[in-house]
Amino acid sequence: MGAMFGGLLTGIIIIRLARPELYLDWIAAGILQIGLGLMLSRDAQLVAPSEFALFCLVFVALGTLRLWIGATLEPGKGAASLMAGGLTSLFCVGWAILERFAAIGVAWDVIVATDLLLTGFSIVGFGLALRQPPARMP
Repeated sequence: MGAMFGGLLTGIIIIRLARPELYLDWIAAGILQIGLGLMLSRDAQLVAPSEFALFCLVFVALGTLRLWIGATLEPGKGAASLMAGGLTSLFCVGWAILERFAAIGVAWDVIVATDLLLTGFSIVGFGLALRQPPARMP
């Protein structure tokens, strides 16, 4: 449920901030987050191998898209923060694969929630990088 809400919120915020332009890459990231949430709401255990493979594929696509968004930004405009968010998503995919085969006891929704939390931090870092420095007093 959190992934669906996070994806929807990402899409709405980006559409509102970027008006009249549409940043399709950011909207696609929101759609992929919603997709992760829909998969988990349908089958929270991801028992079938095909469902787990689709989950990992969507998660990898999300991480790769975040890396691409960060890579296409100008240096110094928060690119490092967004790329760190993409790398975190790919780390979470590795965590999910480890969970699947080693059964370490972490629920899938916890992995997705961790990714959403760290993505939020990377977006905050991106926003802080875009701020103008305060004017200095003479």
